[in-house]
Amino acid sequence: MTSPPPADSVGPPPVVRPAVVGPIAGPRRSFVSGLLKTIPAWLVSMLVHIIVLLTMALFVNKAPKPEAPRLITASAPGVVEDFAEFEDQIQIDEAVVPDQPMADDLALPSESELQDVAVVTDANDLDAAQGSVDMVDIAMNRGATSDLLTAVGTAGGDIAGFGARTSSAMQSELIRSSGGDPILVDRVVEAALTWMARHQLGDGGWSFDCTTNPNCRGQCDNPKSKTHLNDRVAATSLALWPMLAKGYTHMGTGKQAKHRIAMENGLSFLARHVIEGQGKAYQHGGNMYSQALTAVVLSEAYGMTQDQRLLKPAQLAINFIMEAQDPSGGGWKYKPKQPGDTSSVAWQLVALKSGNMSQLRINPLVIKKATGFLDSVAADDGAEYGYEDATTHRGPLNAAGLLCRIFTGWKQDNDALRRGAIKLAQQGPTDDIYYTYYATQVLFHLQKQLPQEWRSWQKSMTEMLVKAQATAGHRQGSYFDGLDKNLAANVGGRLYVTSMATMTMEVYFKIGVMYSQRSVDDFVE
Repeated sequence: MTSPPPADSVGPPPVVRPAVVGPIAGPRRSFVSGLLKTIPAWLVSMLVHIIVLLTMALFVNKAPKPEAPRLITASAPGVVEDFAEFEDQIQIDEAVVPDQPMADDLALPSESELQDVAVVTDANDLDAAQGSVDMVDIAMNRGATSDLLTAVGTAGGDIAGFGARTSSAMQSELIRSSGGDPILVDRVVEAALTWMARHQLGDGGWSFDCTTNPNCRGQCDNPKSKTHLNDRVAATSLALWPMLAKGYTHMGTGKQAKHRIAMENGLSFLARHVIEGQGKAYQHGGNMYSQALTAVVLSEAYGMTQDQRLLKPAQLAINFIMEAQDPSGGGWKYKPKQPGDTSSVAWQLVALKSGNMSQLRINPLVIKKATGFLDSVAADDGAEYGYEDATTHRGPLNAAGLLCRIFTGWKQDNDALRRGAIKLAQQGPTDDIYYTYYATQVLFHLQKQLPQEWRSWQKSMTEMLVKAQATAGHRQGSYFDGLDKNLAANVGGRLYVTSMATMTMEVYFKIGVMYSQRSVDDFVE
């Protein structure tokens, strides 16, 4: 018997084992027995249980069959609802334009793709800025990052600028207050826009040759002239502009989202061309007319939505116009720096006006020089206008020149403006849609000064456009026959004529009555 351990020893007392009876008893012990003696009892127990459980599993459980792959999706809160709303919108778009093509890989440029844009122009006559056409330099007065449809205009409130496009209810009220029929106007305009949307191409743009669209299959007229079939940016701009005038944007919701997909793809098409050309829109065909149209659409789309992806493409397009001005005569023609003509000048000033309403940066010296050009081609103290000088004045140029005067600061009581407008009213609307488009705007803005002339014009213009619109078949909603007596109609074909006729019908809410607001003063003072 061994002696007990000292009282101060550490560790549990030794286990006293009974004597083992059998053949292995005695002083000799086996290796296994010695090993077991050195391993703690709990570890031995655990090993035994593991062996037992593994052995039972081999007899009881079968190996699981391989599981087919599964697609696991997860969405952040609200994404499912947003996507469902987007699907609903696709259904709305397809219900209106069931065969509308969609561009899958188009997107507006991100802000990271765009560099800072400065205002550039060759107008450097500082003394000219002291004239009576000093336009407010709004370079430091950008629009807020909110929807300008509810408070648009550089100072004009809900009706000035693009505010007239806010809602169908406001459009109807403006039409009624100007003596029109809201239901009739809406029907005619929507039919035209639906035809337009159906002829969008897969890359997001449009072509004057409508037959290139697979939905058309040769059912629409080709332009009689083949000279501008490559001018895709002009065709695209003419398709998008009347949609914007009606209040449709690429960010619209509810009823205003009807052409959202077409707008997104079309604006992407234009913005990419402008960025690639560093401001020059017409890369593969076209001229300064194409530039003006592109600048109008990008400017108004930005002004209506404040989508920052459009800010710099719009400003680049405006900058190119200012750079392209004839440095001596103050006009514009087909190519940059050429001596100007009244028709091209009108389109460039319309673009600059749209840029101004959208609070883009406009150099006031450019406007000053442009008014100098208008003076050089004016006859009868400004009541009539020629093409490159004062000797070739006729209806279309008179109308374009007078609208330029409205945009650049002539007041509503200007005698030459009044006399010129009366001459337009006496001639009445004609099958030259270019003339009718410009003259309608002049008389609309002067409706309070010339109410009888406006009402007479409005009645004749509406009857003419309702009668000329195609009402059946694939061409339903479009225009050409009866409005094609113009060189531009021969070049632009059915798409051009449809665009111009539609915007003529949209005159009530396209910009708003100039002389009841402060938008003119913002442009020139």
